[in-house]
Amino acid sequence: MNKYILLIFFVFSYQSCSNPIEKRLEALKKCKVHIVSLRVSNFKLLLPPVPKVYFKAKVSIENTNEIPVTLEKFDFTILQKLGGLRKNISLANVLYKESVIIPPLQSKTIPLELVTKFEDNRKPALADFLKNLLKAYLTGEELTFVLDGNADFTTSLGTLTIPVTSEKKLKLRNN
Repeated sequence: MNKYILLIFFVFSYQSCSNPIEKRLEALKKCKVHIVSLRVSNFKLLLPPVPKVYFKAKVSIENTNEIPVTLEKFDFTILQKLGGLRKNISLANVLYKESVIIPPLQSKTIPLELVTKFEDNRKPALADFLKNLLKAYLTGEELTFVLDGNADFTTSLGTLTIPVTSEKKLKLRNN
């Protein structure tokens, strides 16, 4: 009888105490990535009439863990969120392959340069988007942007790919 009680105790103890490495890897999923700023730095008109917009962006990576993490790469799309039933319009795709070490409980801001790929985007909503983009740039009003993609983090415990989605209202220029 004592053997069964001891066996039940060990099974219960094992299931209630999870692996500390698994806990740390789960904590990595709480790292946060979001857009800090997005500014128009240049604008060109290509033929056929397709605008080429150059942006300077800043993306913040926050390490909410008690161990340092290394951002190995991130791959994301920046979208401009359109109201109503229309879909988001893709501004630019970014693949950042430089390693960035983020100390425990700190954040780092990474500057990026983005170039639109409107010549590859033939959606009917593109004209409305360009009108909204130009209006927001000239008037200083805010537009809602979405960062959507993946970030690869490495620690002494292993590597983890985390899906990232961040939405923020931003102005396209300094007033």
